[in-house]
Amino acid sequence: MKKNLLIDRFLLIITAIILVGVFATAAWTAEGSRGSKKSINVRGQPTFGSPTATVQVIVFEEFLCHECRYYQHEVFPKLKENYLDTGKIQYIFIPLAYHQGSKNPFLAAWCINKYYPELYFDFLDFLSTYSIGDLAKKTTMELLMHFNQHHPHTNLTKLRNCVVSKRPNKQIALNLEIASDAMDDDVAVPAVFVNGEKLPNHRYKEVSEAIDRALEKQGGQ
Repeated sequence: MKKNLLIDRFLLIITAIILVGVFATAAWTAEGSRGSKKSINVRGQPTFGSPTATVQVIVFEEFLCHECRYYQHEVFPKLKENYLDTGKIQYIFIPLAYHQGSKNPFLAAWCINKYYPELYFDFLDFLSTYSIGDLAKKTTMELLMHFNQHHPHTNLTKLRNCVVSKRPNKQIALNLEIASDAMDDDVAVPAVFVNGEKLPNHRYKEVSEAIDRALEKQGGQ
């Protein structure tokens, strides 16, 4: 009987040690994942908000991505109202073009941002008036000419010269390289980073909570 009690106690101690190890490993993994930060090259990317903001939000999107449309319509307007327009964050948009047909909207958007950055979000909204299938078929100049009908002060000659130049075409490969580095070669969009930390999803609740945590940590809320 005494021997059985000793065995039972021994097994309980071993079980407790194993459970403590499991929970400690899980906690370390969660903290390590949550604390994993990336240094992302944002030079030349569409950038908005306060340059002195202590919280930086970086978003990777693809123009022919269905979930990116959801993010642009349902999530971004709330972020803009609550955080960007209030000067709490700096918001950086890194566009990608790896789907067939997405090169032309990428080039058009890049050139709009170069010469008319104040119209960049208007241009994104304009692109979303096309179905993804129709957008994939449009030439770059068709998009810019149509946009010019709503914003006639945009200079089509200047934009056309931009489109055919080498820089925006090189930017396509560069942005994909930046995304691959940030996401460890597993690129999936939309992808949201808050102060270099990749969020598990792009829903407003998770993004806003991550921003609030970062603001609180920086003492800026």
